[in-house]
Amino acid sequence: MPAPVAFRREVWHGGVMTSDRSVCDLNATALARALAKGELSSRDAVEAHLARIASLDSQLAAFVTVDAEGARRAADICDAAPTRVGPLHGGP
Repeated sequence: MPAPVAFRREVWHGGVMTSDRSVCDLNATALARALAKGELSSRDAVEAHLARIASLDSQLAAFVTVDAEGARRAADICDAAPTRVGPLHGGP
């Protein structure tokens, strides 16, 4: 029988991300909180995820199509919105 695996839960509380941590490492709750508080823009979140895709997808082949420009447009629309629409507003 395999040994139990312990999972580490980390929550980002804003501030400068260090080189070993990324916006991509945030769980949905922490990402939504950072977006809602204005600690992170939707565009920044999308750019971080697009960079992660670009750096790893050649090895993982996890995506058939990546609509980077569409994601950027949607992020810009979310950032410009006067009010948030739902708890995941602005998340990639």
